[in-house]
Amino acid sequence: MAWFPDSNWLRVLDVKGSTALAVAVSSATIIVFAEKEILYLGEIPNYLRAVIVIVGILASLIFLAKVWDYFFAQKNEEKLAKRKKIEQEEELERKKIERQDFEARVLTYLDTLSYDEKEILSYLILSNQQSFTADMASSKLATLKQKHLVAMGSGVHSQLDWPYTIPDFVWAELQRRKDDFSFADLREPHPWRDPYF
Repeated sequence: MAWFPDSNWLRVLDVKGSTALAVAVSSATIIVFAEKEILYLGEIPNYLRAVIVIVGILASLIFLAKVWDYFFAQKNEEKLAKRKKIEQEEELERKKIERQDFEARVLTYLDTLSYDEKEILSYLILSNQQSFTADMASSKLATLKQKHLVAMGSGVHSQLDWPYTIPDFVWAELQRRKDDFSFADLREPHPWRDPYF
């Protein structure tokens, strides 16, 4: 003989809320109708009456639990959605601030350029070239790349004719300070080209 009853009876807790409500209402109806003699069911033994009451109470509690879980789950979902939205907004704001800090730091390099670096930017401004091509390993562009004043393009290209571009925020600042970058001689070869011997 088992010391504990079969645990399969716990499956009753998995019934749908509508089923639990139907059982609860049915149990209550049977008891009330029997008491009021509206529905004649003969003599209902006391143990059977107790079983019906217990089943009705259990079904009612299951139904109430289902209703509670439903509304609690809804509230939890709303809270999670709200929290996720706030986190996304905070993340966007954090990235925005980081981007602004990065751009501000990059623009400070415009005040400490070497003559060669300044000449290259001057040539590009005067010729209105935000994008250009150059040797992928150009030594004259190395420091401008390191300072993020010039960016290499992506994709597959000739190593000797690789696309470069000046980021929009740098280009806008260069346009604003155009008078400081107006000395390059456009008749000369591109100043970013390394000499070949």
